[in-house]
Amino acid sequence: MNVLIVEDRASDYQKLEEILSLDEEQNLPTEEKTYCLFRATSLNEAKTKIADNPAGFFSLGIIDIKLDENDSGNREGLKVAKIILNSGNRAFPVVMVTNLFDVKEYAVEAEKIGVELKYFLNKRMLRENPHVFLDRINDAVNKGRRKK
Repeated sequence: MNVLIVEDRASDYQKLEEILSLDEEQNLPTEEKTYCLFRATSLNEAKTKIADNPAGFFSLGIIDIKLDENDSGNREGLKVAKIILNSGNRAFPVVMVTNLFDVKEYAVEAEKIGVELKYFLNKRMLRENPHVFLDRINDAVNKGRRKK
């Protein structure tokens, strides 16, 4: 399953990669792994990865809201989610991750563009309870499959 991860912070990407890399698959070629990860670090990189691949290529997007830590008002991840969810036959499920979980406006904005609140996750969950995170990931993927 191809997963687009839009995350600017290397340490957060590595944590996602660690959670999604199953121990028994460590020595398999990339194409044989359960999750094949594709990283974008910005809005423009994400647009390019989406455009350069055929409809149905990605099964899931895991997207950070803030893609520039030096810009306090940055919400480019929400723009990426909107592009994905409004792309017709190229659409795929989206899970939003953020350290800004206490900022209600981000959750409201994500919900307005089509991200269910149960797929709006705090990055702390990645560190403290990766199994719950994986359950949400699998739920989003399964829901996306049922829609097709």
